[in-house]
Amino acid sequence: MDTKTFLEAFHQNNKINFRALKEGQKPLNLNGYYNQYIEDKLKQLNEQGYNIYFTVNSGGTKKEQINKINAFFIDCDCGKDDKGNYFNLDIVKQYKQRVLKRVQEFGLAPSFIVDTRNGYHVYWLVNNANVEEFEEVQNKLIHFFNSDKRVNTPERIMRVPNYFWTKTGYNKYMCKIIQANNVRY
Repeated sequence: MDTKTFLEAFHQNNKINFRALKEGQKPLNLNGYYNQYIEDKLKQLNEQGYNIYFTVNSGGTKKEQINKINAFFIDCDCGKDDKGNYFNLDIVKQYKQRVLKRVQEFGLAPSFIVDTRNGYHVYWLVNNANVEEFEEVQNKLIHFFNSDKRVNTPERIMRVPNYFWTKTGYNKYMCKIIQANNVRY
């Protein structure tokens, strides 16, 4: 699946908030449709070492601006060792296998699973979800999957697939969609 189709599943024909982050640099924000201009700009930033993200839900980039929930989602991240280094890819692979097993056992098929260097981003697209109940549902998902506890607010950004995960001192890793199911809850 291409990036445009992925993003349109969340935002339909609406503008998307993108953020490019690089250690030691000021965050760069872009807002627009995922067209050739935005794609070229994001690819250029990614080649310069910026990690590329999008705001999953609609309405803005701040919690109080979010007015539409497009998905519930989790960030299953293998974490770092005692010295603060990312685990090697063999350990991450074992972690990813355990996460996939847990997702399969969940009972509600995810709309998307995106492979990142250190784990998976798992999304369940939704219609008519209540903004006020977002954090409660997120916290339940976080608890069930033992995923990143910080990914519990509606304005969260997540990685855009088909861009490189780039962190200083590590090899680039292409984030990609490994599962796409035509489901929306």
